[in-house]
Amino acid sequence: MHSFIFDLMKKFELCFSYFDEYRYLIPELLDKQEPEETATFVANECLNFQYDYPILPEGLLPRFIVRTHTLSEGLFRWRSGVILKFGQSKALVKADAEDKKVNIHVTGKTARQRCELLGIIRSDFDRIHYDIPNLNPQAMVPIPDHYGIAIPYEDLVIMEQEGIKEMQKVVNKKVLNLNIEDLLTGVDLKDPFITERLDKIRDGVLRLFYVYSHKDEQLRDELENHLKLLERRKLITSWHDMKIQPGSERHEKINENLNQADIILLLISADFIASDYCYDIEMQHALERHNNNEAHVIPIIVRDVNWGNAPFAELQVLPTNRKAVKSWLDRDEAWRNVSEGLEKVIKQIKLT
Repeated sequence: MHSFIFDLMKKFELCFSYFDEYRYLIPELLDKQEPEETATFVANECLNFQYDYPILPEGLLPRFIVRTHTLSEGLFRWRSGVILKFGQSKALVKADAEDKKVNIHVTGKTARQRCELLGIIRSDFDRIHYDIPNLNPQAMVPIPDHYGIAIPYEDLVIMEQEGIKEMQKVVNKKVLNLNIEDLLTGVDLKDPFITERLDKIRDGVLRLFYVYSHKDEQLRDELENHLKLLERRKLITSWHDMKIQPGSERHEKINENLNQADIILLLISADFIASDYCYDIEMQHALERHNNNEAHVIPIIVRDVNWGNAPFAELQVLPTNRKAVKSWLDRDEAWRNVSEGLEKVIKQIKLT
């Protein structure tokens, strides 16, 4: 009974598995106290972004913490905020209930690293905002060196599209001349730091499907985080069985989404191979669609196992060196290898 309740809570992003599959963390029950480490994020030294809300939902940050929990392992989480790490970048994401805002501060060695992490954060908030009816948040870009004063992100995008290079803003009784391109650098995912212009590539979002053992759920979460930038760029949309709504017929939903998938990821481990459902049903169906040129199947070796004679052994696997993700000294480096390999496949599909 307890397992059923927690599975239901996980589906609604109210909790996540903590340490192992038998322990859970519920962000709503976290300490309210903000850690001292937040003081290391100095606004004038960060890439900043914020969301303004007519009403700030109480469960907004706890749900964000659940969605991004693989990025905050070993870091700080509290009821109204979290510190995240992705590669060499860190971010402070904090809700301000009094001002009805969520403030985001990102640090990193390079502009590209900061952009990537902000892109992941924005992708998660976009998904949460979409699920809450009539929320109507406003994305805002703080003015550098004048933190606390911000301009609507949408206004900046429209001005850029209209060819407007500069705008004026009165701040502290002084007129500032603000460069539109500079304000959007790092926060606009059309920024050249984030994505190359994919010339000759047709429009359309590819549907990605995860086949995995539930004992590898943590690894699937990590991979999903590393692929969020591809989602943000509208290259893919992903689906796995944890997105099945309560009351739906499980096998029917899995089959429906598997049949619609353009890319099917097999997360290979001993538990995957031992699972009758993963190996004998989902994988076999996926390989049939692959052999019929209806979908691309990509095995991803997440945990070391003898897979040399498996039916998928002749396919191109990731990571590119065929070394299991958990065997890498730097897990982020392994996932980056997978993400880059998947992006190459996406480009190939879109060019055909």
